[in-house]
Amino acid sequence: MHSLTTRISSRAKLRLRWYDDIVNPTKATLELKLRRNLFGWKVSDKVNFGQKKLSIMSWNELGTLLKKQVNHDLALHFATSSLPILMNRYKRDYFMSADKNIRDTLDQNVQFFDQRMGCKMNKKFKNISPDMMIMEVKVDAKNAHLVKNFTKSIYFPRTKNSKYVIGVCSILGY
Repeated sequence: MHSLTTRISSRAKLRLRWYDDIVNPTKATLELKLRRNLFGWKVSDKVNFGQKKLSIMSWNELGTLLKKQVNHDLALHFATSSLPILMNRYKRDYFMSADKNIRDTLDQNVQFFDQRMGCKMNKKFKNISPDMMIMEVKVDAKNAHLVKNFTKSIYFPRTKNSKYVIGVCSILGY
């Protein structure tokens, strides 16, 4: 008699993402990143800081601002999340196949900032970060079969990767 077990991997991660000035961005996106097995998707909403400066805003002030601007589901998820742990930043390059079915990102110069100890965001004191380059191949679920042929010609080790997990290990000293 054999037992067949199907492994189902699910996770959700809430993050605040912005692309301009690290010290005082003018806008950001609150994003709930969801994953079920190999496929991931996001639920997000825009946030405007207006004249407020993120560099001097406390975590409580930031939380109040976010809750007022995002949709109900994101606000509820934010309200039940614990305090911020990590900020990471990196240089990202984007690529797309000629037929636009495969998207590829390449992340370099990854840096991690411990957020656990202060009452506002630490943007100055970074932790020791491993020297790494991360390439992620992205396709719609209907085009998943295209990834195997695409990655055959690329000489990177294929692994599962999480900048968040690597960053948490970095700030914990692992």
